[in-house]
Amino acid sequence: MPETSHPFYSLLSDKDEVPSSEQLLPRSMSPRSSRSCSRTAFFWTTALNIVFLTSGILFFLEAPASGVISYYSQLFNLSSEEAMQYQGHPTAEITAAWDSITDDVRPMRIPMEMLPLVNTKDDGTLVKFSEEDGGGVMASIGVLHQLHCVVVPAEELRGHLGMLSNFQSQDTSSRLTPSFYHCVELLRQTISCAGDVTVLTYRWHGDKPHPNFDKIHQCRRFDDILDWALEHAVHIPASHILRNTTAIGSH
Repeated sequence: MPETSHPFYSLLSDKDEVPSSEQLLPRSMSPRSSRSCSRTAFFWTTALNIVFLTSGILFFLEAPASGVISYYSQLFNLSSEEAMQYQGHPTAEITAAWDSITDDVRPMRIPMEMLPLVNTKDDGTLVKFSEEDGGGVMASIGVLHQLHCVVVPAEELRGHLGMLSNFQSQDTSSRLTPSFYHCVELLRQTISCAGDVTVLTYRWHGDKPHPNFDKIHQCRRFDDILDWALEHAVHIPASHILRNTTAIGSH
């Protein structure tokens, strides 16, 4: 894993001219009292900087891919050209699109000495690479497995429907409505948006490598969100909801 340096930055360069503390003080405040306030402010500022810097470094060590994270605003659109690449009954193109963000992404390597930094202990069950292949342990990042966990149930459902079609005259795959594919696509966009870069190592389960999902995540309390939604829910008969029959796309 390449080493990443973390330069420290200052908001002011050595060439910047800074007014003296006395010039910045109100006339009613003496330099002596200002020095006491300055020491207190300096202490708390330094303490907070240490906390933020330490937490940032620890997050980077536990999630090396955090160094490539950038943020942008994205409109969730289930009918965009990009979204349609992942929706519908499997074709070669749709399968290739899903494979490109799941199965085609090969595992990465974590050096043995880095295991403590990703909160992992070598208990003898870790999946390792041979020294001939560079050593270290097999690992991946959370978002890829979460996307994989969207694909698997969809494939399982289609498989069961395919088995039913062998005993029926009609193609049961037609039972999968557009709502099914929209839900799958919404999950894909949501997971991609969150972009979880938590490092997941692999352990042997029988003769197969299996990702270890037992990792600490920073979460929003869902129970509080659910309580808020229940508190603000509107309870009226469905027939009382006003419908705009002239709206585009109305049925």
